[in-house]
Amino acid sequence: VMANIYMSRAELLLELGDGSIAARCCALALDIHRQVGNHLGEAETYRLLGRLFTARRQWRTAENLLQDSLRLSEEYNSPLGAAETRRDLGRMMAARGRTTDAQVAFGAALEGFRKLGAEQEARKVEELIGEMVGSFSSGTAVETTPPA
Repeated sequence: VMANIYMSRAELLLELGDGSIAARCCALALDIHRQVGNHLGEAETYRLLGRLFTARRQWRTAENLLQDSLRLSEEYNSPLGAAETRRDLGRMMAARGRTTDAQVAFGAALEGFRKLGAEQEARKVEELIGEMVGSFSSGTAVETTPPA
C-alpha cells in the first residue's frame, strides 16, 4: 500500500513539475517493490522515473529506465505496462528528435492498446503521432542519431 501511495505522489509531483521530490517518492516505492518482489511495481516505477528523466532531458538514463520497465512488463506478462512504456519511449524519442524510433515505439504502443481494447489510450497515441508528424513537417523537429 505504501508503495502505491509513493507512486501516486510521484506521478502527481511529476505533473506539477516537482521532479526532485517525485524522484525521492519513486526511490521509496522502488525499495518497497524490491523488498516484496513486486516486479510489475518495479516496472511501473522505472517507467515513471523514465518520464522524469525525459523531462530533465537526460536521454540515456531515461531510455535505460524505460527499457528496464519494458523488459519487466514483458517478462511478467503485463501487456498494459508494455503498451504504456512503449508510448513513453515514443514520447522520449520524439522529444529527442529521433522520429523514426518514436514512430516504431508509438506503433507498438498503438497495437498494444488496441489488442487490450483500450481505445481511449489508442486515440491518445494517434494524437501523439499526429503532433510528432506535424512538428517534423514544419521543421521544428530534427532527426538525430543516438551517440555510439
